[in-house]
Amino acid sequence: MSKELKQTVLDMGIGILLYGLLLSLLAIPLSSHLGYSLLGLEVGILAGCLLAVVLLLDMAYTAQDSLESRSEAYARKKTMLHGVFRKLAILAVIVLCWNLRWINVLGVAFALLGLKPGAYFAGWLQRWRKRGTRI
Repeated sequence: MSKELKQTVLDMGIGILLYGLLLSLLAIPLSSHLGYSLLGLEVGILAGCLLAVVLLLDMAYTAQDSLESRSEAYARKKTMLHGVFRKLAILAVIVLCWNLRWINVLGVAFALLGLKPGAYFAGWLQRWRKRGTRI
């Protein structure tokens, strides 16, 4: 992986984890109002954040390998195949968590949405680094 891609993946991973931390803090007061156990929501959020980071790493390696191959046909096949695998992984985790009583699927689903805030955080962090220490 290139140095720039590694830094972007690291920034996005930090963003995903910060989003998960924010979700965990929001789950504390909302769990009683929603009627869910706090432990189930927290474990679901943790599982979703870990899955989001794994999906991010797979996307990064897929993109890097596709670019390095310099073959459009190979890149198309690889990205489509890995996209299907990522969707199957999400489905498998949701089905698994649905059957487990101590993991809340709602926490997993909301934590998986952390890929988008992670991308926003990575862009913000990179702009912040270019400007120096000023925000």
